[in-house]
Amino acid sequence: MKNRIYILMLLISLVSCSKEKDAVVENNAVKIDSIVPIKTIAPTVKADDDCVFDNNPQELTKEWLKDVGIKKFSWDQKNNKAIVIQNQDTLLLYKGGCNHLTSSLEFKFENKNEADFDSRLLQKISEVVCKFQFENYCTKINNNQFEKIKSNDMSYLLDFEDDDPEDNLIYNGIEIKSQANKVYITISEYYN
Repeated sequence: MKNRIYILMLLISLVSCSKEKDAVVENNAVKIDSIVPIKTIAPTVKADDDCVFDNNPQELTKEWLKDVGIKKFSWDQKNNKAIVIQNQDTLLLYKGGCNHLTSSLEFKFENKNEADFDSRLLQKISEVVCKFQFENYCTKINNNQFEKIKSNDMSYLLDFEDDDPEDNLIYNGIEIKSQANKVYITISEYYN
């Protein structure tokens, strides 16, 4: 019986010591935080001298939007993307990168009428790629020069042939994912 009491006292002692250490660490953290001012740093730009491209997504995206005539947008600091409300669509845009200069656009499309869905979807994608200067996608969609590759029941990829491999512009294609009555579209390309 005495052994059990000693073990119980030992356990209580260990737990209380552990709590004291936690309290000390918490108090030190509070002291440090109260002395050192905390700065909010945007997770956008990594200063890297080895970058091939100017890695400033917010500025590059802002300039891209200006080039296509869009002045009103908000910047999602957490995800490093511009949010553009256009008619009833919400577009997420990103341009930037260190070793690859990526241009990416995401939006959703509602599937209300199944009968002419494919033609409406292609028309919508065509409007978006042409407006946002994805020139190769714009030309090839309008000329029906792409391959539709199904990846599973709910998604597929529009794949485009690269006519000029020497220009270092790589086409990721247009990814289309279905979910309930919505379709999520991601359009991207990058310079290598």
